[in-house]
Amino acid sequence: MLALEMGGNNALIVADAADIDAALHVIIQSAFISAGQRCTCARRLLVPRGEQGDALLQRLVEASAQIRAGKWDDQPAPFMGGVISLDAAQNMLAAQQKLEGLGGKVLLRMRQPDPRSTVLTPGIVDVTGIEVPDEEYFGPLLTIIRYDGFPEAIRLANQTRYGLAVGLISSDAAQFDQLADEARAGIVNWNKPLTGRIE
Repeated sequence: MLALEMGGNNALIVADAADIDAALHVIIQSAFISAGQRCTCARRLLVPRGEQGDALLQRLVEASAQIRAGKWDDQPAPFMGGVISLDAAQNMLAAQQKLEGLGGKVLLRMRQPDPRSTVLTPGIVDVTGIEVPDEEYFGPLLTIIRYDGFPEAIRLANQTRYGLAVGLISSDAAQFDQLADEARAGIVNWNKPLTGRIE
């Protein structure tokens, strides 16, 4: 297999989160594995409006706040290590501040516990209804966009110039078929992390 990656502003669509634990596994692995530094990491999480979406977001914030971030040799071993450099860490903090300045609602604030370290904690910002730059955040920063109806979710997922990856959490195979047909992305995953290969 030949894989060429040029960056990504990848969307993960949650259409059905009846099994919240399973959905959380996919989301956290998609957004925060390798401290969010894989080109295929989820940058945008599309969540339906309503009680089910609200419940998912509450659990996501709670679970993400418990993620252990630390140095590679810390014991017990952290889930996330540091980003590539101190400059990268500062860029991520600046990106979070920029989103907040545009009107984003910080659900979980990304922090740098030690200013001499590249380790960052996960950040989650709700940017629903806000015009934000189509940028790749190469670190543990996840944006949330609420949507009404699956067609709108696909439209929002396609609002990027990158077209690398998109994913779907749903029990409905027809929704995956529709996404596979309409997504402007080279990788389309179903009920698995965006950072994993298609099987």
